[in-house]
Amino acid sequence: MTPQPTRSPSPARWLSVTVLAVGLAAGIAIGALLPPGDGDSPAVGGPPREGWNAYTNREHGYQIEYPPAWELRERATRCDETFCVQDIELKRGDAASIFVFVNFQGGWCEGSPRKTVEDIVVSGHGGKEYRCSDFTIRSFGPGDSVIRYFPGAKGKINYLILGQARSDLSEVDAIVATFRFID
Repeated sequence: MTPQPTRSPSPARWLSVTVLAVGLAAGIAIGALLPPGDGDSPAVGGPPREGWNAYTNREHGYQIEYPPAWELRERATRCDETFCVQDIELKRGDAASIFVFVNFQGGWCEGSPRKTVEDIVVSGHGGKEYRCSDFTIRSFGPGDSVIRYFPGAKGKINYLILGQARSDLSEVDAIVATFRFID
């Protein structure tokens, strides 16, 4: 029996394998660096971000995390003949405020001189993210706002997350990004 010569893989094959391996490694690295909140979130019910608290509302199926310096106020579910409303407020003094509403009736960002709208997905539910300026939420405002709106999510009329800051919106953005739906 005559031994067969072994062939070296072609340069094109090496390049293909190298590109595939680098792409896979980059995807894993980027996924590990993304903050929780949009799309797939860390396991719900697991520990919140290090040093943060988590508010979970099992009745309406959502969770949001917040730093310990923020004050949480929860309002009980209120019902009339047609639907029920529930909300919480997270507040950091008079500098920033975040509300989470279930079945909120009202509008936002109307007449704002700066307004952007973007499609988003959180925990598999599609919605819209609005950013606007000079908007007042209840007694807070005016300020820069980030608003996430999920019509029809989990069989409700809507879920609404309204965040506002008088100056720097980055901490509000970080908290709003932790909102997720739970079962």
